[in-house]
Amino acid sequence: MNAEDIVKRFALLEGERKNVESIWEDIERFIMPFRGEFFRDMKSEGEVNWRKRQVYDSTAIQAAQNLAASIQSNIMNPATKWFNFEFREKELQDDDAAQEWLDTCTEIVYYDLVESDLNKEAAEAITDMVGFGTAIIIEEERDEGLDFTSVPIREAYFEENSDGGIYNLYRILRWTAIQIQEFFVKGDYKATNLPEAVQAKLATTEAGTTKFDIVFCIFRRDEIEKDPSAKVLGPKARPYGSMYVMRTGAEMLGAEGGYYEQPAFAPRWRTTAGSKWGHSPGTVALADIMTLNEITETTLEAAAKAVDPPLVTTQRGVMSDVDLSRGGLTVLRNIDDLAPFNTNARIDWGHLEIDRLQQSINRSFFVDQLELKESPAMTATEVQVRYELMQRLLGPTLGHLVDDFLNPAVSRAFNIAYRAGRLPEPPKIVLEVGSKLDIEYTGPMARSHKQEQVISTTNWMSQLAEYAQVDPTVLDVVDTDKMPRELGHMGGVPAVMMRSKDEVADIRTKREEQMKAAQEAENAKNQGQGQKAAAEGEAAMQEAGNGNQ
Repeated sequence: MNAEDIVKRFALLEGERKNVESIWEDIERFIMPFRGEFFRDMKSEGEVNWRKRQVYDSTAIQAAQNLAASIQSNIMNPATKWFNFEFREKELQDDDAAQEWLDTCTEIVYYDLVESDLNKEAAEAITDMVGFGTAIIIEEERDEGLDFTSVPIREAYFEENSDGGIYNLYRILRWTAIQIQEFFVKGDYKATNLPEAVQAKLATTEAGTTKFDIVFCIFRRDEIEKDPSAKVLGPKARPYGSMYVMRTGAEMLGAEGGYYEQPAFAPRWRTTAGSKWGHSPGTVALADIMTLNEITETTLEAAAKAVDPPLVTTQRGVMSDVDLSRGGLTVLRNIDDLAPFNTNARIDWGHLEIDRLQQSINRSFFVDQLELKESPAMTATEVQVRYELMQRLLGPTLGHLVDDFLNPAVSRAFNIAYRAGRLPEPPKIVLEVGSKLDIEYTGPMARSHKQEQVISTTNWMSQLAEYAQVDPTVLDVVDTDKMPRELGHMGGVPAVMMRSKDEVADIRTKREEQMKAAQEAENAKNQGQGQKAAAEGEAAMQEAGNGNQ
């Protein structure tokens, strides 16, 4: 793909999206303020609209933020390790050396993600999913580690592949001449030439204010096959390329870049029939949100009239301008010619309708279902039921988030660490079997799902213990070696904390030898005591015989 193709394709995608942008404009105004107005061409700081007074009720804004925070904290809580790698083959799952290697890889990749800005950018992306229905996030590899960028949906366009993911991504950047110079000349690109328009602007006082449109594109190189085992490839030899292009004139900035995997992801709240853009609770609740805003505005106006009512007078009753300021003086012909006008507005009806709409909006964003009860103390059963409810409500969305974002992002982080040589060499058995890895999520919601299996297992063991009092043979059904390991696995216990099978066998062998030695000592002791008793008895008999003589 060349620079001219990028500019032309971007223009087509920009025109294609105008119908959905009209909905996004309302979502941005009432649910996602300051995320970017779609029909304002903001090319300078002075064009940013900081006064959002069109919004008279913040219920939807707060509900969207709470829902996004709840999703992030229950899937990828930064306070705990929220994923593990797993082997697909049972043979490797039972091998202690393979499991310890996998745990080490998990630790390295996890801390790579923790030390990046993933948590901050994921919060922005999940908020976009809750509001606009679609989020765009890019995972880059930098010298200092991983770098994530949640792209405002206003700036992002993409062509869809057969799986519904991103085939080519286009992002419109509005940078000043100073930003362009800093990024391309002083940054990693080390460019020697900039477009004439940029160079001319650098020589003026507008170098840091006037902005240029730049199209950043990540595109698939169809002629290059993916090779997961490749460790070092030049930028142009990688399956995915990237270019920065001036929108006016289609001049390329810097050199062409490359990626080993698609670094851009597009998770959606729900897919929309016939469209690549998703829809969200914000889309569904938009009618109620706009109605609530209008009713709140009307109610506030009615309340203002009740506090400071309009005045009525006769045509000739007022001899001067009406002065409503404190201490003001108004000249009348007759004191009865000026009186307040009572509109008889039912403000209480407005408040009732506002309450109804606020409850409807909160239900759309699952506020009532996901919030904790008023009492801070919750039993373990109540917590478990709360997580089960979250799974039912958010299950489809969590599936989109995992498949469209977390799985490819974690896999790419693993591949980056592997190519950098920071992962330990796998054991021989791993190389022989050649297993593929799965990602298991261990956040609070995932642990809650596994907790159901733990509870079922412990309940089963309690029942068997009762039956064993009648028939001890029922315990023969239980594999007492596998059960504690499986319970530890479901509880997220690291493999390094469990003894290997060989270690367990050694402990049992030593225990048997110690028990055997103790038994032999006991037998010898008992035998010695028996011999001593026999000797004493024989001596007593001899003494008794001598006495009789």
